[in-house]
Amino acid sequence: MHGVVPEDTDFMIMIFTALYCEAKPIIRFFGLKKDTGHHLFQVFKNDDIILLVTKPGIVNAAIGVTHLCSAYPPNPSDLLLNIGICGAGDRNIPTGTVYLCNKIYEMDTGIYFYPDMIFAHPFEESGIVSSSNPVSEKHSADIPELLADMEASGIYRAGILFFQPHQMFFIKIVSDYLQSDKIDSSIVSELIGQNIPEITAWITRLHDGMTNSSPVFSPEEEKMLAEVSKNLRLTVSMQNQLRQAARYYKLQHGNFSANLSSFIKKENVLPVKNKHERKRAFEQLMREFA
Repeated sequence: MHGVVPEDTDFMIMIFTALYCEAKPIIRFFGLKKDTGHHLFQVFKNDDIILLVTKPGIVNAAIGVTHLCSAYPPNPSDLLLNIGICGAGDRNIPTGTVYLCNKIYEMDTGIYFYPDMIFAHPFEESGIVSSSNPVSEKHSADIPELLADMEASGIYRAGILFFQPHQMFFIKIVSDYLQSDKIDSSIVSELIGQNIPEITAWITRLHDGMTNSSPVFSPEEEKMLAEVSKNLRLTVSMQNQLRQAARYYKLQHGNFSANLSSFIKKENVLPVKNKHERKRAFEQLMREFA
């Protein structure tokens, strides 16, 4: 295998691309072989990596992720990567620039999704707009983020059913300035291929840090988070947001116990009695980590 990945037989990287030309250099770099057991999608794999080509579009992306994760249920140490090209609304950004997306705006619904950004990385950061239809350059002023694609939100929507937010990463490489109709497949493969070594090196460091480090939360902190989640009657999504905020705050400041203690002691906050109270209390709680 040409690429280097952690020597951990229980570890798997699930990579999703929209196009075969995006997948081609990844397949070559890692020496992936086609898995003929999948008839709805093109799937390629080795012992450590499995890649699925979703085909373009938010719905196709969500179906592809669900298909693969149902066939190979991920473990807590596994990673989901969405690697592909994107358009940029700023012509000053050189093509080939690699971005790690810190938020995803689904244009069809107006909903934002927030991947976990607690790990250091060597890439640029930006939000990205996902749309069912290509965003053209003439409409660049109408989109709220710098980058645009047609898959990220679908991959996040499906991925969050199988992964925690800190296991999912959206790596986008600028290929054009919202002129997707002018993109050549060979150029796409070249842009992806020239960045795979750096992306792979970062993934290796990331996985080593995730599997070899001690748990982020102490037993006392886990108990406090569970108590707050129970008293606020948090949904699974809200619990993930709380843990993400607490994890980030702890990595930045060393401790968040005082924040939770302050919140718990406030009068007329816990426990909540209805959805309205839960929403208000949850917003107040998240401000503790701002």
